[in-house]
Amino acid sequence: MSKIAIIDYLVDQGMLYGKKIEVIDLCGAGGLGAGLLSHGTLCAMALDHCASDYELVNIAIFKGSGGKMFTDIKLLAKALEACIDIGAEVVSLSAVSTILSDSRHIYGITKELSERAAIVGALDNGQCVTVPSSYPHVIGAQSDRAGLLPPGGLAYMAGEPSGAHVFANCSFDFLREHGRGPSNSFAAPVVAAWANGLINSGVQARDVLAHLGSLPPYTAAAEGEAVFMSPEDLARELPVVLLLGASIGDCAQIMDALYERHGYQSSALSLTDGGYDVRIMRVGSAEGIEEGLRLTGKRYKTDLIFVIAPESLAGGIRGAAPIDITATWRGGVAHLEYEGVRETVPIHGLPDRIVGLLQG
Repeated sequence: MSKIAIIDYLVDQGMLYGKKIEVIDLCGAGGLGAGLLSHGTLCAMALDHCASDYELVNIAIFKGSGGKMFTDIKLLAKALEACIDIGAEVVSLSAVSTILSDSRHIYGITKELSERAAIVGALDNGQCVTVPSSYPHVIGAQSDRAGLLPPGGLAYMAGEPSGAHVFANCSFDFLREHGRGPSNSFAAPVVAAWANGLINSGVQARDVLAHLGSLPPYTAAAEGEAVFMSPEDLARELPVVLLLGASIGDCAQIMDALYERHGYQSSALSLTDGGYDVRIMRVGSAEGIEEGLRLTGKRYKTDLIFVIAPESLAGGIRGAAPIDITATWRGGVAHLEYEGVRETVPIHGLPDRIVGLLQG
């Protein structure tokens, strides 16, 4: 019998046929009003529909019953720490973030937790890269929106561009009875139930991730991008900043400052591995920049894209992709080029100057 933690709103155990639930209330949720059916309860119902022989721990980090999820990312980190403390073997997580700068608060704790538990994270319903769901040590889950699987069915797509490789059909009658259709949130507990079954069969929780390849392939959807996006998504254009002579760490600091000072979300392409930072996509060569920009524009909630490259490749990159601003990093200053203008700014002022140029 594995221990499963649902991090969400409070769960009403009365809706689970009286199943005993351990509750850890991290947000002072208190309780549900009469007749309210929480998002957490619906997730628990989906889990219970697909799983057997498990203990349930409900870690509440949201008040109320549902609606748009929003919480302090540090509260989510605290909930993940609690999962370690209670010995959770499966974590079902619909409380996720497309603010990719949030990684610095939760990457380390999810990595530690993944050494002892199977973490299942829902992809954002906009199909964008999501933390922690898009981390390689987390099982990213999304709904079978194309209806290719039977209810409760799972399939795996290697190389899924958002990092959510597992598709689950969560089109259940009991959800429709409560006015709720399939969503990535409800896909996560279906995948968590599969993880629970593996653990009950003798698989170590930390090894569940290695069994994804045993799922049937989700290949039909891969034949056409229309399953994932609309024509409007394909036409999306974003400003591009070519960052020459800077390291990945330098770029990450600029991206953090852009979000902290101005609320700008940014992502980056690099010829080298970005490590833990999911904002940074690795492209194999300068020739891959154009395709990288296309994928980033579709898959990231981002306001601008950096391209990190050595000065020696500047000409090739400019020829392959539209560049709005070039910033050459030398010592403590950045030399800017844009629309035929050249200027120099101190590194600490670069985020503010970029925003000023983009806002015109």
